[in-house]
Amino acid sequence: MTNERAKLLQLLEEKKELFLEMEQVSEKMLLMDADELTQACSQRQKILDQVQEIDRVLKGMCQEDEEARLVMNHEVQPEAEDKALKALYEMSFAVKAVVNRIVREEEARRNHMEQQRDAIKYKIEELNQSGSSVARQYLQTAKMNGQDLSFLRKTRNF
Repeated sequence: MTNERAKLLQLLEEKKELFLEMEQVSEKMLLMDADELTQACSQRQKILDQVQEIDRVLKGMCQEDEEARLVMNHEVQPEAEDKALKALYEMSFAVKAVVNRIVREEEARRNHMEQQRDAIKYKIEELNQSGSSVARQYLQTAKMNGQDLSFLRKTRNF
């Protein structure tokens, strides 16, 4: 195996490990509340940034090795006797398998995040309603006590 192809294989292994880490974070997201979801999304973004850096390096290396690029993109089957290309093919296939598992569950994660968002929105609306009812009660109490509340009705111009 040439040094360049060994480096490609190493980068693909790193990419696979990053996606496996992302898969673990993503699976846990289905059980998280809103605060934890924010942290998990940040963690996933950091992982994706690392993957993008690896992809940038892979792309540069594959410009010099067209055969490796074709094999890694599954555009051609590697020859049986070329173990380096076969290893690249299998590792790139393993990376894509992990990515497919993540993508397949993305809709469930999105739904869970929307449910958490709606729950927070509902709590905020409840707090706002209870806050306005407190204000109404204050106004009614003040009116019953005969206090002058005309200052509340004045329009202020700045």
